[in-house]
Amino acid sequence: MAVNNPSPQSQVRFPYARVLLNGKPVQNWETAMVTKNAHYVSDNWSVELPMNGLVAPFDAAYFGTQTDLQMEIQAGFKNADGTLGSPTSLIIGVVDEIDEDFLREDGSQMIVMRGRDYTGALIDSIVTFTYKNMTSSQVAAKIAANHPELKPKITATHKKVGSYFNNETNLESRKISEWDLLTQLAQDEGFVILIRGTQLYFGQPEKPNETNPYIFKYVPRDAGQVLQSNVLTLKCTRALTVARDVKVVVQSFSRATGKKAKAEASALNPLRNNRTGNKAGTQIYSYNIPNKTHAQCQDLATAYLKQITKRERVIEISAPGDPLLTDDTVMSLTGTNTAWDQFYFADRIEHELNANSGWLMRVRAKNHSTSSTLPT
Repeated sequence: MAVNNPSPQSQVRFPYARVLLNGKPVQNWETAMVTKNAHYVSDNWSVELPMNGLVAPFDAAYFGTQTDLQMEIQAGFKNADGTLGSPTSLIIGVVDEIDEDFLREDGSQMIVMRGRDYTGALIDSIVTFTYKNMTSSQVAAKIAANHPELKPKITATHKKVGSYFNNETNLESRKISEWDLLTQLAQDEGFVILIRGTQLYFGQPEKPNETNPYIFKYVPRDAGQVLQSNVLTLKCTRALTVARDVKVVVQSFSRATGKKAKAEASALNPLRNNRTGNKAGTQIYSYNIPNKTHAQCQDLATAYLKQITKRERVIEISAPGDPLLTDDTVMSLTGTNTAWDQFYFADRIEHELNANSGWLMRVRAKNHSTSSTLPT
């Protein structure tokens, strides 16, 4: 069952949005942009406020003196009776930059605010610290404690991380950001690190729900049918580099034990058997990661293979904005009557909210071809 109604409809929608600064609504904003990115990358936003529409306390003087500002952008739809339905929070984070354009080339005056979600707080926190005899989850909990604005949801791990020396296991942070350190630990554990609103999630990737996808429906025109679709634009791109057979090799060496480990994972595309003449060889990706067992190398090889092959098929869509589509939602393209009709996973979702033109979203999603055979 689809999470949305994919049938093209001719109806008037009444979207609305709220821009909240330190929890208080900002009046007379003109444009709000939200970009939701894939894992390990911060989400971004921007808001434009015409200076001639500023309402106290948010006047030009206010924006020139503030140091710590929290921004939240919400969106929803009006009910049939004109009342506001429950909004969905698209993003919450801190303001990184403020432009006060007192005079633009077109004569307008505008305040522009830009920022990131709370991933930005972890990216900006550079640490030089040695974590002694700690597991990945304990390191994640210690970092989360540095940010009281975040609510941690951390899955416990049990193996100590770092290099073994003098009967201790030490993890040197090497002057990297807290976000980079958490990302490395998550990848080593086969986890994901996510910021969802004000929640820091460090744990197993959630299994995609393919039983309730968000359907993008395309009905091509023919002799008796006009083109119909619930999208405004649709572009499909295929990377032939990863459309051929792909092999991932992960190798490791442990200083503590002196042992080596190696594992491989492959994706095979049976469609290549139909080709004649010279065929391109298998595309090989190699990784060297220290202090891993054979089982850990195998898990990493499989995970890297799935990440790489998901870039084979990419769809880019613009459509009316919809809060039902999130970066965790599985998408399905139907109606092209080609191999493009399959499931896809979000790579980037952009929401453009304009006080005059409404709510538009741009979606970039990816997946490997259904003809490819991957390890489960």
